[in-house]
Amino acid sequence: MNIEHFFGHNVQCSPFNVHRSFVCWPFRDSRKFGFNFAGNADAVILANKVAPMKTALTISFLALFVAFSVKVKNDLRSEKSPLGAIKIGEMMPDFTLPDPAGTDVTFSQAKGQNKVVVINFWASWCAPCRIEMPSFEKMYKAKKQSGLLILGVNEDEERAKMDEYLKGKPVSFPVLVDQGSELMKRFGVRALPTTIVVNSDGKVQMVYEGLQEYLEFLVESQLKASPSK
Repeated sequence: MNIEHFFGHNVQCSPFNVHRSFVCWPFRDSRKFGFNFAGNADAVILANKVAPMKTALTISFLALFVAFSVKVKNDLRSEKSPLGAIKIGEMMPDFTLPDPAGTDVTFSQAKGQNKVVVINFWASWCAPCRIEMPSFEKMYKAKKQSGLLILGVNEDEERAKMDEYLKGKPVSFPVLVDQGSELMKRFGVRALPTTIVVNSDGKVQMVYEGLQEYLEFLVESQLKASPSK
């Protein structure tokens, strides 16, 4: 159904961040519903008609929100790892990669006391990677003090491509260079972006390929669930 056709052109939409979609609040054209705003008597009639509608809409919205929340949680719980070498619920395999300056970074050491580690395989030529990179940066800045660490594992064949991208759109979280895509091959990564979420115990909580609309929801729930260290 075309919402603009049903409600008229006067529709206000606001973002619903968890689902990356929009909730639209219609400001109905009174003429489509036979309402006349001229006169107190008509206004009373209008109020009597609108009040039950508003109550029904509120109840419907709350029911949909609850159903959506349950679906999100069930989707997160039911996810299976698409990578043969990475199993959900098992310890994240350790690895070492150099940063752009050539300094080796080992996952187990970088993890340290962080509550959640997000490992993202990306490349500058990958359009979905470029789409989600700003959201990673925003999430990292907002939650790093709460215990979030993001490791961006770059898969560009030409180092200059990565450098050029980061020069134009720098990030504050660590970026690692997977030379020859050796780690990508070791873990069996098949697509970019691929993201792995690890909890405070070092266990894999989620692995997914492509853009993930529930990532921030999962990270936030893991941060709250992890004990302070």
